[in-house]
Amino acid sequence: MNRMKKTLLAVVIALLSFSGQSDAQPGTWAYYKAHFISSDGRVIDYHQNRISHSEGQGYGLLLALSNNDKSTFQTINNWTQLNLKVRQDALFAWSWGKRVTGDWGVIDYNNATDGDILIAWALMDAGEKWHRPDYTASALEIIKTVKQLLVVQRKKSLLLPSYFGFDHGDEIKLNPSYFVYPAFAMFARSDDAVFWERLYADCLQLSLRSSYTRLKLPADWVTLDKAGQPSMVDNKKGRFGYEAIRVPLYLALAKETTALESFKSYLTLAEQLNYLPLSVNLFDETISLKEAPAGFYAIMGLCSKLIGHKAAADDLLAKATAKITYEPDDYYSNTLYLLAMTGVTP
Repeated sequence: MNRMKKTLLAVVIALLSFSGQSDAQPGTWAYYKAHFISSDGRVIDYHQNRISHSEGQGYGLLLALSNNDKSTFQTINNWTQLNLKVRQDALFAWSWGKRVTGDWGVIDYNNATDGDILIAWALMDAGEKWHRPDYTASALEIIKTVKQLLVVQRKKSLLLPSYFGFDHGDEIKLNPSYFVYPAFAMFARSDDAVFWERLYADCLQLSLRSSYTRLKLPADWVTLDKAGQPSMVDNKKGRFGYEAIRVPLYLALAKETTALESFKSYLTLAEQLNYLPLSVNLFDETISLKEAPAGFYAIMGLCSKLIGHKAAADDLLAKATAKITYEPDDYYSNTLYLLAMTGVTP
């Protein structure tokens, strides 16, 4: 069997696994639900001391929705509302885990904006698909609060990473991977269209302006000065890595194919290297010798497919499918893999 046939076979096997036609293995919803979601609905991040966070709860809701798993969706939502909705506003505490006292509970009451947006997106979508007005009402409450507390105007609409700690007046720290474009598009259809369409457009423009080096890659974090000029925060966060990998994911889920063209140089480099690096340091233009996990491969495979690079897409998706079996406890990689492979869209 030649290389192309092997690649296509691997992708077919992966897709069959999503339809429930295989045993529960990493890279399937059945495995994800059994391994990463507790019986009471907590999505567990094993690589971060078994904590749970609003981002993970949002991803769990989206994956349950895409698999039409109403009971798991309800269980995850119940845990999220009971344990993370502890602030006086409609936002969620971002982190829940083991405290220094030994008991378990909220360990950081600040919110994480991407978590709030993911949860609202999942609830809004579920409300429409499953005819659940209670989900819709919960989503609208979150959306209204995001508008009021987390979007600021500096000539352009800017999305703060959280309520506290990032707006310093003349300087704002931003995370481009928090720009969840398909969620913004859904909010525009359900709430204030002008507001959300403007935020979508401004975030997309900022993301494209915040691409660095000849590879044109976004950084994990950027700083925006009072003139509206973005720059990388520092050597550690000025990387295309663990966080920024979600920029192409959300662009792909929103079908922003023109914006995805900017990743062509990176994909060409990866093809030449014969691996995806875990990160690219955008300060000194060096790449990690450590290989990226399966979730990164799945995202870039999806991107390659959307921009018409079929052979590269088949190769990347096949490698993702092979790698995920060796990452049974990696919540993040399994999440990204499932999101990319199942194509969660509103």
